[in-house]
Amino acid sequence: MKIFIFLLGFIATPSFAQTAKAVFVKGDISVTEAAKKTAVKKGDKFGFGFTLDTAPGSQVIWELDDGSRLKVSENTNLRIGSRPDEPQVQLNKGSLYAKLKSKVKKGAASKIKFKLQTKAAVLGVRGTHFFVSYGKEKSGGRDEWMCVTEGEVEVTKVGATDKDTAPVLVGAGQGVQISAAGEVSAPKAFNWTKKLNWNMDPTGGTVEHPSEIKWAE
Repeated sequence: MKIFIFLLGFIATPSFAQTAKAVFVKGDISVTEAAKKTAVKKGDKFGFGFTLDTAPGSQVIWELDDGSRLKVSENTNLRIGSRPDEPQVQLNKGSLYAKLKSKVKKGAASKIKFKLQTKAAVLGVRGTHFFVSYGKEKSGGRDEWMCVTEGEVEVTKVGATDKDTAPVLVGAGQGVQISAAGEVSAPKAFNWTKKLNWNMDPTGGTVEHPSEIKWAE
């Protein structure tokens, strides 16, 4: 079962950024485009439409055309989509931070959304700062964890109606657990979120993601 997660924020551009530039690279990072694999170096720029892999102990920060940033942790596989019918980011394993630019005043009409899809959820984003990760392997599959430091997140299961399922609103400082079956926990503050490194700017201090997180806390 999939769920949709709507992150409340705003993007002014008529279409989402179409290139990604590596502004921070640590360890072995590779990009695959049209079956060609390339090692990523700081300063490299790629058009949307590639698959990214980060090795153990590696990390990369991408800056998009509008100044938004994605910080991708080690042991992560994702695709940066280019077609209108696919999400901008398909997270297949691992974790990432996203900080999307907010350029439209709250309440302004906008149909533009950044979409990040995992195996259990789709995050529709209009400008916010959040973290999403797969948890530990369980008998029913890996659960997922998501938390927000800026903005709000409205979580709704696909196919649910207002009559049988009310949306779950996740505020700044809160997080949720999403089971492999698509069940969403009640939002609350988790201790593990205090260990996250939200910094997306290498010139402003360390950007490294903590190596160990106890998700249940």
